[in-house]
Amino acid sequence: GFVDGVGPMSKLPKFLAQAGVQVLKSTPLRSSANQMSYYDTSSYATDDALKIGRLHCLREGWDEALVSFMLDGGFYPSKKVEKIEAPSLILWGRQDNILEIEFATKFLE
Repeated sequence: GFVDGVGPMSKLPKFLAQAGVQVLKSTPLRSSANQMSYYDTSSYATDDALKIGRLHCLREGWDEALVSFMLDGGFYPSKKVEKIEAPSLILWGRQDNILEIEFATKFLE
């Protein structure tokens, strides 16, 4: 699925945006996302999966780049999706705990 822009986050004072970025890269939040990402959590939501899912957050410059992205308003993918001319395959699973079915059908429109 996609969301256009970052909404009210673009109006946050910089220090609050920086605090939010720290929460986004925290182990508890990433662990929760890891649990939501897999239907068979006991097999796939492992400590290794958590480490890999968090890896990008630990890259040098990620904090600053995300704060800049947030305060800049983000991006608007809905304006670009409709311009895709190549045949595309949309995959969605019944046990998807992150995106509801309406996101899958939205890509067809």
